[in-house]
Amino acid sequence: MSYNGWTNYQTFIVQLIINNDEYVYEVFSKTTSELLESLDNDPYESLALDIENYFEELKPDLESPFYELLDNAFCEINWNEISENFIETYKELKGIA
Repeated sequence: MSYNGWTNYQTFIVQLIINNDEYVYEVFSKTTSELLESLDNDPYESLALDIENYFEELKPDLESPFYELLDNAFCEINWNEISENFIETYKELKGIA
C-alpha cells in the first residue's frame, strides 16, 4: 500500500524526518556531496545504508512487545527509495546532471 507517493507510511515518515530536521538534512546533504564526488561506491546504495544505520542507532533498546512493533515498522522502510529521492533532489538543487 502506497502513502503520499511513497512505498508506504513508514518510508514517508522517515523521509519527512530527514527533510524537516535541519541537522539530519545537513548530515545527509554532506554525505551525498561526498558520495557523488567519490567514484568508489554506488552513491545510491551507500546513502541508503548510511540512512538506515543512522535511524537504526536511534531505535531504543526495548525489552517489550513494543520493540517488536517498532522493529517490524523498520523492516518495512524502503531505504533505497529514500536514498534515490534524496540524491535526485540534491542534484537538482545543485544543478548537477
